[in-house]
Amino acid sequence: MTHDTPLVWIEVGRKLPPHLIANMRLHQELLPSCQQVLLTDQTLTKRVISTLKSLGVSVIKIDSPNDYFSKKIRRSTSQLEFWINTTYRFIVLEDFMRSKK
Repeated sequence: MTHDTPLVWIEVGRKLPPHLIANMRLHQELLPSCQQVLLTDQTLTKRVISTLKSLGVSVIKIDSPNDYFSKKIRRSTSQLEFWINTTYRFIVLEDFMRSKK
């Protein structure tokens, strides 16, 4: 089975979770012909970069959403960062999809 559409992982506003690479490894085993892309605002360590390269994962650096959204959102909530990052992930995904047509 071949896949033209890549599997896109988006991580913004937090350190990469420990299970992310395990999930990427699992998907590489289950769907070896499926390209994986990681969109992140995090600076990756050399170890993580080498692991992702060995899995064939492309990494695309994105801007952090906090400055952009924190100036525009006028809400009083203890979960403001959660909503900023959730909204930004959809914007990043849309931008990526448009760039790949």
